[in-house]
Amino acid sequence: MPDQYDDVTKQLADMGFGKQWHVVEPVRGDLRSTIWIQNTEKGLDVRFELSPAESEDLSDDEKQQRIRNAIENARKRPTGPGEISRCPLCSWDAKVRSGDADHVICDLCGEFKITRTLLATPFNDKASEEARGLLPYLSAHTRQASARGEVVTLDTRNWKQLALAHKTTPLSRRITKLLELVASRSEPGSPVTLNLAAEFPLVDAKSKEQMGFLLDYLVKTGCLQKLPSGQYVMEVKGWEQLQPTAGIPGNCFVAMSFHESLKDAYEHGIYLAVKEDCKMDPVRIDLVPHNDNIVDKIIAEIRTCQFMVADFTGHKAGVYFEAGFARGLGRPVIWTCREDDFKKVHFDIVQFSHIIWKDSGDLRMRLADRIKATIPMTG
Repeated sequence: MPDQYDDVTKQLADMGFGKQWHVVEPVRGDLRSTIWIQNTEKGLDVRFELSPAESEDLSDDEKQQRIRNAIENARKRPTGPGEISRCPLCSWDAKVRSGDADHVICDLCGEFKITRTLLATPFNDKASEEARGLLPYLSAHTRQASARGEVVTLDTRNWKQLALAHKTTPLSRRITKLLELVASRSEPGSPVTLNLAAEFPLVDAKSKEQMGFLLDYLVKTGCLQKLPSGQYVMEVKGWEQLQPTAGIPGNCFVAMSFHESLKDAYEHGIYLAVKEDCKMDPVRIDLVPHNDNIVDKIIAEIRTCQFMVADFTGHKAGVYFEAGFARGLGRPVIWTCREDDFKKVHFDIVQFSHIIWKDSGDLRMRLADRIKATIPMTG
């Protein structure tokens, strides 16, 4: 057990957390040291961890604060399945199911999972300026992923970069997102009701007030009309702004094999290059909920994209079709393939300049550079 937790139960009692604690499982590893403790009287189950570097760098007060954070988050977490608790991102009432990663369903943040190790950190401390600045955009990521039918898992490695990817969305792209939201719920001439308090994460806004500011702008510029009822109607100018004559600025269609072996290439390569590094929106058809014929949905998404990233690893016929269709529409296509599979690429596309990548990190870096060099940025 790490030295600072030799008498962890005494420390907890001294800190005012009571005496009914016992250590369930101290674990020591090469990189991290984890303590798992339980309070049988209060039904709390707490895990927290420190790396060897943190053990040396943190003061005793900071180490104790780490324990306090873990316990306070455990107090917010229900012990039964799917009980109502507090969302760790926004503090709204949410349905939370405990596990190795808590499963949260929140009206504001959507459906997502969050690891115990992240909950044990002060990432969501509202007194922290960094937390106040990033948490609304972390909610934006989980809510938008949830709207696509994807349940993301937040952990200590990814939460900050996911939040930053939405915090740095250009203003022009936020305005387009808001127009897309209105368009997705209406037809020309029909009114739409927007719940600003619950829907601002869908447009990368920091708050309902910021979403209201964007709506006011669209009303002033003639893209929307605000009715006395508080509803909105998309004006012709708004519909014209979304016309996919050259694709919706910032939309990137991703054509690739959905094989499990390429999950990392998408999540840590293509997605982060497009979303975080270039501030655009990747669309992968298996992550978009729909009721349409799959081919019709693919064609519709390609028609509205600004450009395409086509990865030929696995050499799926569908990827060849989608890339050809995009080129026929005049959409730019960025061609990629994993190094060990490139020799199998069909001779018809060998002539194009491919990003030949080794791993997800290599793919992310080279794809981001290519997008910035060849695709007009949206803001």
